[in-house]
Amino acid sequence: MTPLRIVPPSPGALPNEDIAFGIASWSKPERAPEYSVKYRWRDRNGRICRGGEFPVHSIARAAILALQSGQLQLSDQERSELREFVEHQ
Repeated sequence: MTPLRIVPPSPGALPNEDIAFGIASWSKPERAPEYSVKYRWRDRNGRICRGGEFPVHSIARAAILALQSGQLQLSDQERSELREFVEHQ
């Protein structure tokens, strides 16, 4: 099994939270693995809790929806980094 890759919290994130990429719980062993994003945080007792999974292939569409609805706003630096990344794809 592929280990989770932890992404450190972003500057505006709540304390004790992270995002992990890993093999999705719905992935079937007989097929190529499917990956998901897993949001995790620590509860009051320090235990890691998980709020579910989101298919990796849906991230771009979800970000566009969040931007269009005003629920996600990018800083100038984030906008610049995103533009540069997209231009080099």
